[in-house]
Amino acid sequence: MEILSIEKTYTDNSVLNKIINTDFTFFKKPPIEENEITTDDFFEFYESLFYGIDKEGLVNSHKYILSKTLDYLGLSLKDDNITEELINEITRLKSELLEINKININ
Repeated sequence: MEILSIEKTYTDNSVLNKIINTDFTFFKKPPIEENEITTDDFFEFYESLFYGIDKEGLVNSHKYILSKTLDYLGLSLKDDNITEELINEITRLKSELLEINKININ
């Protein structure tokens, strides 16, 4: 039977901290500079992610985006002006569609 000798070497923490980075900075995402993402970039990302975003939810949803936008504009979903504007837009689009269909039939 062979006898093995095991030796353990200790390193002082002050020396260890100089050699090894213990801040986990390797796992951190680099900070995004303020001007790194342009408005155009945002809307390209938004378009590519549009159908992957949940419709409902407190955060990370279309409803959340709509709520934040309406807050920013000082409006609400129950605002009569928005309802009236949407009805007018729908009516206008229906009229356009009717005219286009008439042209296509002739």
